[in-house]
Amino acid sequence: MKSIWTSAMYQYLSQLLSLEVFEICDWVEQEKKPLFRELEKLKKELTNQEVKIVVNRARRLADEYQEAVLADLEHERGYEEEVWFDRKITYDPAHYELWKEAVKMKKKVRLLYDSQSSGISERLVDPYKSDAPYGEGYCNTRRDVRKFRFDRVIDIQMTESTFVKKK
Repeated sequence: MKSIWTSAMYQYLSQLLSLEVFEICDWVEQEKKPLFRELEKLKKELTNQEVKIVVNRARRLADEYQEAVLADLEHERGYEEEVWFDRKITYDPAHYELWKEAVKMKKKVRLLYDSQSSGISERLVDPYKSDAPYGEGYCNTRRDVRKFRFDRVIDIQMTESTFVKKK
């Protein structure tokens, strides 16, 4: 699959991640302003959909980095057998709420989804149930019941189409 990532998207991602690290450190306000101005300038070069894709990826990278640090700490301290940390999955709560509403109303949803195996694609889904950080539903694109991780949902829209659960 051809990558939809542009140079501007990579630059925006880089700036977002830099600011994430920057925010942890102790800086004065006037030192932050140029970074935020640069971020806004980069953002203006992107479409709304591209911004959503980048923000979603930045959120997932932060979670994966935290998981890697915890795994290193467990290994360094010899905790592999005794301690187990739950994996943190950060997602947009608005996406989860819309999914839950669609489950209740039996309305199809259209997802822009970032699959680890097939990349970014649009999916039409009949949402059956929700159990954050996962949702389950019939993927009309893949013609199968699938689990969807909400941290991989870039955008979600409820359609007017209703569905009957497949058996």
